[in-house]
Amino acid sequence: MLESTSGIVLHKLRYGDDGVIVDVYTRLRGTLSFVMRIPRGRRRGIPLLMMQPLNIVDLAYDYRVGHQLLRIRDVHQGMPYGSIPYDHVKGSLVLFLSDFLYHALRSEAQNEPLFDFVCSCLWRLDGCDGGLANFHIVMLVRMTKYLGICPNVGRKVKVGHAFDMQESELVEVGKGSAHCLTEEETSFLSKLLRVSMDNMHLLKLTREQRWRVLEMVEMYYRLHVPEFPRLKSLDVMKELFS
Repeated sequence: MLESTSGIVLHKLRYGDDGVIVDVYTRLRGTLSFVMRIPRGRRRGIPLLMMQPLNIVDLAYDYRVGHQLLRIRDVHQGMPYGSIPYDHVKGSLVLFLSDFLYHALRSEAQNEPLFDFVCSCLWRLDGCDGGLANFHIVMLVRMTKYLGICPNVGRKVKVGHAFDMQESELVEVGKGSAHCLTEEETSFLSKLLRVSMDNMHLLKLTREQRWRVLEMVEMYYRLHVPEFPRLKSLDVMKELFS
């Protein structure tokens, strides 16, 4: 069955001698995997340059129930980026986010609000002139709402209580799991959940605080998203925004 939809390229992996497997988060069916041939010589094919990390594309494909690898019939560039391909900082952010999103969304089914949220974040990143140090943190924290795993922390945290990341709830200090935050970290998380893309520039963090928050975000996803791994790309982000 031929279907058409928009998609966000998440990941690309070499397949055999002349092919690649591309994972795309689509608006219509969630994450799908496609096998593509690498054009050689004068042979025409789908240009792989279009399938770069977090590129937004419009594609047509043959959908077959039960098939893990599908074939793309046609693909066109969606709204093109104006600055991401030419900006070193934005490019590094995209590589980190593509790694993070690949693991967070690879089993995700259709979720149009989530798809629209990710697209809006990418377009905002492309249009930003600066103040990107907290962009990835704010995006990934806000994305928990669309994944149905938003931390259960209110605006006011009672004294003597802290957030247990494993149980995703507030507990009395000393009675949580091994993944319980401190009271200070819990208070900051409560504030972070209210930060938006519009006011993220007001969030002032030291180098150490930013690194700790990113570690907390990654651990929270590891606890609540099946098979979410420890990301090696975290070290890249540490270097970039230190």
